[in-house]
Amino acid sequence: MRTRKRIRNLLAVGFLAGAAALTAAAPAQSAPRFDCMTEIQNGGETGAGRCTNLGDGVGEFRVHVVCGLAMDQYSSWVLVMPGERAQTSANCPFTLPGQGVGRVTVEFR
Repeated sequence: MRTRKRIRNLLAVGFLAGAAALTAAAPAQSAPRFDCMTEIQNGGETGAGRCTNLGDGVGEFRVHVVCGLAMDQYSSWVLVMPGERAQTSANCPFTLPGQGVGRVTVEFR
């Protein structure tokens, strides 16, 4: 009886120590915080975005360009380290008079 109790106590202590080690090994990651600016360039053919990562964590962004009669375009994802600035852009495939970039937005992940 006494041996069972001792084994049970040892297992409980071992489990708690393992859980504490896992908790200590996984530090909380801070989220990125972006400050972004968008613009339309090249006579309405290009949508661009420039973002600064003001947070403590690494983040990514891309621009979504709404193109008049053509399909929307997306830039590639850009990785931004804390304190760094990056930019990216996407072009509308064709522009007609009165068409081209209608809106530029920034997406994050």
